[in-house]
Amino acid sequence: MPTVSDESPYTLRIANEFNLFRGGFVASFGQMEYTILDFLQILHESENISVNVEKLPYPVEKRIKKFKQVFSLFLELRPFEKDALVVIESIDKCIATRNFLVHGFAHVDGENKVVIVKKYRPTPQNSWNIDTRNFYPEHFPEDSQGIERIRKNMIEFCKTTLCELDFK
Repeated sequence: MPTVSDESPYTLRIANEFNLFRGGFVASFGQMEYTILDFLQILHESENISVNVEKLPYPVEKRIKKFKQVFSLFLELRPFEKDALVVIESIDKCIATRNFLVHGFAHVDGENKVVIVKKYRPTPQNSWNIDTRNFYPEHFPEDSQGIERIRKNMIEFCKTTLCELDFK
């Protein structure tokens, strides 16, 4: 639960809506991460295709990068590269939001109708750098629908690709 500026019903409602938004967004993104890893593992264990992913990529940015690479590196996957890039581009646009929601400290400012999320993000110049991002309650429904649409597209792309490659 985020901290709140006051205990008014409005502020507490924003806090609850933010929790629902945060949980849904993170869960949808987690399913996409799992799907990427599942896809890579299926290819890794395959005897029919020459994809070898020797090591589980970590963190999420590296997982997505590896997912992208397999479509350009392996001949069997090149026919799917264009569609993969569309899916990956959609996911890339969500990473910063995901990182704030997963790693950030949230505070509801009821008076200004905003949820302020802060997280540490070290830079070469400042190992104690703090990034801040504002989330507005009126955007929660649209942003939730957006991540859900990306999740569905991602899972459908992976299923379709694996079927076309004769993985059932």
